[in-house]
Amino acid sequence: MTDSYNLPLVGGCGTLRNSSLMAVDDDYMRRPTESGPVLFELLPNSAHVDPLYTVAGAHAGCSCNRDFCRSHSGDASHAVTALYTPTGELDYQERILACRINILEEDQEYSDSIDEFHEEKIDDAFEDGERAAYTDWIDASLTHDTVNGYQRTAFTRREPILSYPPAADRDVSRPVLVTAFVVQTTPWGVIEVGTYHWPDPDPGSGLATVTDLADTVMSRASRLPRPETDPEWPLFYGYEETKAELADELRTTIAELTAEPSPLTPEPGAALTNLNDRFHEQYGATRRETAELLRVLEANDEIKDATAGAIQLT
Repeated sequence: MTDSYNLPLVGGCGTLRNSSLMAVDDDYMRRPTESGPVLFELLPNSAHVDPLYTVAGAHAGCSCNRDFCRSHSGDASHAVTALYTPTGELDYQERILACRINILEEDQEYSDSIDEFHEEKIDDAFEDGERAAYTDWIDASLTHDTVNGYQRTAFTRREPILSYPPAADRDVSRPVLVTAFVVQTTPWGVIEVGTYHWPDPDPGSGLATVTDLADTVMSRASRLPRPETDPEWPLFYGYEETKAELADELRTTIAELTAEPSPLTPEPGAALTNLNDRFHEQYGATRRETAELLRVLEANDEIKDATAGAIQLT
């Protein structure tokens, strides 16, 4: 198996990969605020999933299909995603669990758009809309139910692993991959939960895992008000400074680290490596967070090309 993999989710604007996630832990997950929850707060932390799972990564952004967006006034939904693994690392493991929560624009709340979005997610999970073309080698099931008046679709597939990793457990004579997911509508959007289990999972374990997590998220979604979105989560969650204040601090740091021209650096500037190291030391910022702050400065015309090796102030 490879350490670069697609998350077990069913559709959206491109396939979300583990490399697109920001590595996080439970500090990024918060109990929902009863009066004004934020969308990411509906994602469970490690205490609300199976004890064998730990929060590993998070992502925020649009998950809406472009054609669907165009057919519904062009407004894309916002989505938040969390990945859970047994060790809390982002690499591929024998159990991978992912949860994504999609929120549609407010004028689509309680409308047919949510049901259409749910159906689109299911269609994305099957090639050419075919939902039953499996051989005797593969066991699959697809069910449609309602939970508290909202649609739920559950799918599970069990198939043999034909190419088994050399380092894998040789005690498993017939390894299998179990894929399971649940897609659940809410008053304002759609919940997706999916998992990979291999090489020898207990029967029904994948479906039980995603169903339990979907129940947890649905319970929060049904009893709380419509959540707000936070475009800065997870990148800048937990800082005392605002994003704008951190960008100002980064500009000062660039000035401090700017070196005069030399044979190796023909123009003055702050080396990107040094900048990343300094800002991590000062604020605990990740490279991804520093890169986002550089984009802010570039958009404000305070620096030149933020992708260059030496960052220059304007």
